[in-house]
Amino acid sequence: MNIIRKLFSIEWIKIRRRSVFWVVVGVHIMLLAVSLGIQQYMHAVKPTNSPFQLPADWMILIQIGSQAGMLLLLIGVTLLIASETAWRTQRQNVIDGLSRGEYFAGKILIVLLLAGIFWVDIIVVGLIIAPFGGEGSLTWPVLSPIAQQMLPNVLLYLLALGVTAFMCGMLASTSGAALGMILAFVMIQPLISGVMIARGGYLPVISRYLPMDVFSNLVSVGSYDAERLALMNERILSRKMPALLSLHTSQLFTVIYIAVFIGFTWFIFRKRDL
Repeated sequence: MNIIRKLFSIEWIKIRRRSVFWVVVGVHIMLLAVSLGIQQYMHAVKPTNSPFQLPADWMILIQIGSQAGMLLLLIGVTLLIASETAWRTQRQNVIDGLSRGEYFAGKILIVLLLAGIFWVDIIVVGLIIAPFGGEGSLTWPVLSPIAQQMLPNVLLYLLALGVTAFMCGMLASTSGAALGMILAFVMIQPLISGVMIARGGYLPVISRYLPMDVFSNLVSVGSYDAERLALMNERILSRKMPALLSLHTSQLFTVIYIAVFIGFTWFIFRKRDL
């Protein structure tokens, strides 16, 4: 426990001085507040418009928070970690007494911290904005059954994104290269998926297991609505395309990807000169 506190204090001293940390957190909060605030304002101007309400609108809140947080989290984690290579702080931290493993663990704490902050943002901003919808816009119990099911998976989704960015940030030699790697990782996958589906055979089935596709299932509304998922799969299968992954399969493969990305990054890092 002492080593965790020590590592966290080292990382916190560094990241709290980085503008990128405050920018990505601030922009995430702002996007959430503005999106929900507009809905409350439109209701105030025209009461026939539905206000944002909790617990009724958890799905809306989670969709906005996860979509807004995806790119911000990827950029934030990538830049915070990749900059250490250019500054040679990897080498200096080891010289100052940290082992490679402790330095590596410290960077994972950054992922946990940012993913946790983004997750808390979604909940807190929603609870703050909901009462502005008028009487009955925030009722208890505030956590609906669907929210109880989705929120843990939202955190898993954010952690998976953070670990992906962590991998790129640790492996790249500069912040620019790391940013290019993570953006390519995200943008190229839909193209690869499209090519695999067009090729046929077993490739369309394999395309369902690409990392970003698996991660996005955790925050997809269809994953939590059996009727909607059945209808979507019916249409997909009629086009001779593979069915969507179930929620449990997506959870399992997300955990596998997290473990593989961390393991691969550690394998490269421990062999590389600082």
